[in-house]
Amino acid sequence: YVGLVSGTCFAETGNNVTCIDINEDKINQLRRGETPIYEPGLDVLLERNIKEKRISFTTSLAEGIKDAQIIFLALPTPPGKDGAADLQYVLGVAKDLSKIITSYKVIVNKSTVPVGTAEKTTAVMLENLDHSLFDVVSNPEFLREGVAVEDFLKPDRVVIGTSSDKARKLMDELYQPFVRQGNPIYYMDERSSEMTKYAANSYLAMRISFMNEMANLCERAGANVDWVRMGMGSDGRIGKRFLFPGVGYGGSCFPKDVQALARTADEHDYDFQIVKSVMEVNDRQKLILGNKILKHYKNDITGKIFAVWGLAFKPETDDIREAPALYLIETLLSKGAVVKAFDPEAMPNVKAIFGDKVHFVDNQYDAIIDADALVIVTEWSEFRNPDFNKIKSNLKEAIIFDGRNVYALEKMKELGFHYQITGAAGFLGSHLCDRFIAEGYEVVGMDNLLTGNIRNIEHLFPNPDFTFYHHDVTKFVHVPGQIDYILHFASPASPIDYLKMPIQTLKVGALGTHNLLGLAKAKGARILVASTSEVYGDPLVHPQIEEYWGNVNPIGPRGVYDEAKRFMESITMAYHNFHGVETRIIRIFNTYGPRMRLDDGRALPTFMNQALQGKDITVYGDGSQTRSFCYVSDLVDGIYRLLHSDYHLPVNIGNPEEISLKDFAEEVLKLTGAQVKIVYEPLPQDDPKQRKPNITKAQTLLGWEPKIGREEGLKATWDYFK
Repeated sequence: YVGLVSGTCFAETGNNVTCIDINEDKINQLRRGETPIYEPGLDVLLERNIKEKRISFTTSLAEGIKDAQIIFLALPTPPGKDGAADLQYVLGVAKDLSKIITSYKVIVNKSTVPVGTAEKTTAVMLENLDHSLFDVVSNPEFLREGVAVEDFLKPDRVVIGTSSDKARKLMDELYQPFVRQGNPIYYMDERSSEMTKYAANSYLAMRISFMNEMANLCERAGANVDWVRMGMGSDGRIGKRFLFPGVGYGGSCFPKDVQALARTADEHDYDFQIVKSVMEVNDRQKLILGNKILKHYKNDITGKIFAVWGLAFKPETDDIREAPALYLIETLLSKGAVVKAFDPEAMPNVKAIFGDKVHFVDNQYDAIIDADALVIVTEWSEFRNPDFNKIKSNLKEAIIFDGRNVYALEKMKELGFHYQITGAAGFLGSHLCDRFIAEGYEVVGMDNLLTGNIRNIEHLFPNPDFTFYHHDVTKFVHVPGQIDYILHFASPASPIDYLKMPIQTLKVGALGTHNLLGLAKAKGARILVASTSEVYGDPLVHPQIEEYWGNVNPIGPRGVYDEAKRFMESITMAYHNFHGVETRIIRIFNTYGPRMRLDDGRALPTFMNQALQGKDITVYGDGSQTRSFCYVSDLVDGIYRLLHSDYHLPVNIGNPEEISLKDFAEEVLKLTGAQVKIVYEPLPQDDPKQRKPNITKAQTLLGWEPKIGREEGLKATWDYFK
């Protein structure tokens, strides 16, 4: 790809160019003037320069370099298993060259190579060749597939790494025709030149991953990532390019180069955290679209037909290396779905991978005939203004999953499409909304979406008995009309959240509770507040009974959550005793189930997240500390019963079946089938060593006890996360 574009463009400026490749079929194809890759404008230049006899093709290395002054190495440097760039092709050709060079040549590493490759290339050639006959230069390419010809002919800059004046002079003569409009040629040492390419590509990949993370956050916070993108991009310090969220980056450069930069950092004993995060975000992002589809269809897409528009990793190329479409198709097929795909250029390459497993069609509209949904993966220009009426009439349901945010959400709604956009409330609260709606209540939901996810309740929006307010309860709360019951579940609930947001956690426990107790007093409503087993701290009484006062460190890292909940209980009892407000207090023990966040930070989602990613499962301490896990439907039933009871003192709701975290991790491993091991990390400060509820009060006062066993609950949760 780099070699053919470079060779053709050098010929276009009057140079005599010989292109060498060991693939005889490709060489014969090129001799006929046929390009083996799709790149706009390349075929025209190739045909012209073949006609003018400025470019020729051969499989013979000796023949190809005989009259050359400059030899460009545009060879593959694929990532190895450890992420390092594989230099066997570069160094192998260097060795071959050293045996046949008889006059001075400049050897140019055009491939993207790790820092120090110029030195390694020099060392290999010195085994057979005197240094007076060659210099090794670094000249990284900065071509964007789809506009590579224009990038080469009109470069933003040219970077050349050399310590040789002789080589510099030849390279300067070669590149001067490309920079006549004043764009710079930067000369530097070889190592800096090599590092420049990795730095540039990794930074651009970081921008993409940052915007994908912003899109995911916007989706939870109720913001529109496209407006955010435009607001950011208008800042001259930031700029508009590489700020489009989507399904992750792919192609031949970004994935490989980011991996290689991370490996280079490891080799120099430097923990390059931001680069590692870029890779982790991108790996997750490639799976997001498939997960959205599975979630929409409740994890059952057997027999569903999906039309996929776009297969290449980006528009205007047939390159499918690390293309997100491949990950999506693999997910859909593995779940029993049928895939009908169209791409203007990349279908032959994808067919070479999937064969007849995927139905390839002649045009974009053939793909949607009788399909259950349309999935957009690559933003080709012909997909931007389609015939929406034709789409709607051909699809079984008006559903579009847009991985590239091609269409405006408002327009899709007007046209009657169910349209999921990348970047458009809490775990327990959403399940409570479902229960009360099912019981015939009118429900008003309120959330500031700090840790909640609007998608957990979006299925309720069409219901006339459900109203949602995007509001922060630490500010004054007003709800018009009659209110019978208030359930206060607003708060960050996992360590990963309340350690990041300690002030907000304390405020919602204090100010939020005060505001809602005031609302209950004003409306004459009964209020149930969600306290926690964390009020017991690291308990010295086991199992924990409601009369136990706890063992809490008020100034430790967990104190912001523990003390916020203890204050919540105190002010709730004060309102009950002083103002006569009807109050209920529930102490919730570890709960799990669908709609938890994978990045929640608590044991279960963390274990399952690691299993999904094929990472070792992390247990803190020696794993002997215990927890008791209650399935969410059991907890919701306990909450419902307590709210309608006559008991105003705290009640434990949880599953008394106790298990060590080590054994729990083993259960998750067995369930998921993940081929990973358990690793142990130091125990965080004040982490409770045991947790088990005494549920005698719940049994005798509420007639409640858990019904869902851990095996059944874990399977349901795992199916949701998958």
